[in-house]
Amino acid sequence: MMNTDMITWSAKNGVGRIYDSYSFGHGKPKEDKVQNVELASNPSFNKSEDRVSFVIRRKLDTGDSDNDFVVRLDEDIAMSYAYKQGSGNVG
Repeated sequence: MMNTDMITWSAKNGVGRIYDSYSFGHGKPKEDKVQNVELASNPSFNKSEDRVSFVIRRKLDTGDSDNDFVVRLDEDIAMSYAYKQGSGNVG
């Protein structure tokens, strides 16, 4: 995806990690120099429901206008998600 603010999340051995990134073109997104997201809780796995839950936090306006989308509460925003089931490395 081009010109897209991205937050990616991964978990390994019950420990979560988040990445604040931006995609300037086709290919691997670049990790922001300033990470404006925080993992507010470690992942919680519910095997019976085949579900993982986690909470991340980020300011609506981080002040990083080159790499972070400003979230306005009075506007609709397009969001998408993707996932990979199984093992692998982010990046």
